[in-house]
Amino acid sequence: MKKSNIERLLRKAINRNEFVLHYQPQYTVTGKLRGFEALIRWNNPEMGFLNPMELIPIAEETGLIIQIGEWVLNTAILTCRKFEDKHDCDLVMAVNISPIQFRQKEFGEIVMKAIKSSGLKPTSLELEVTESSFINNYDSVANELRNLKEFGVRIALSR
Repeated sequence: MKKSNIERLLRKAINRNEFVLHYQPQYTVTGKLRGFEALIRWNNPEMGFLNPMELIPIAEETGLIIQIGEWVLNTAILTCRKFEDKHDCDLVMAVNISPIQFRQKEFGEIVMKAIKSSGLKPTSLELEVTESSFINNYDSVANELRNLKEFGVRIALSR
């Protein structure tokens, strides 16, 4: 399928709530459940389930990653809060953040607002950022990471 068709379908997918999150368990070295990593999937009526490798590059190129990423963040935070409440436990929800999302001026505020409105402890959220987030913007990215870390959010660097 052509990229332009996928882009068109992606725009519709946002309005039709065609995205779902799958939660991959994460364990400590002792085998204790540490938490989950939120992984987006796109359940498109025409193409079936698409994984992040098919979805994210087009979402980044079109700028739709901002809306999609905010939906992922809010959904994952709410899911973690509900799970912790139901099972009376403390977990970590890991969410992958696109460099494009991270470079938004208001990104830190979006994260903090989502945490505050859900009631989740900031230490229950882990943002996975890639090394490419730092390219051409080291000072502002480092400052944003510092602010989020001071708020209590965990930061993980991935490739």
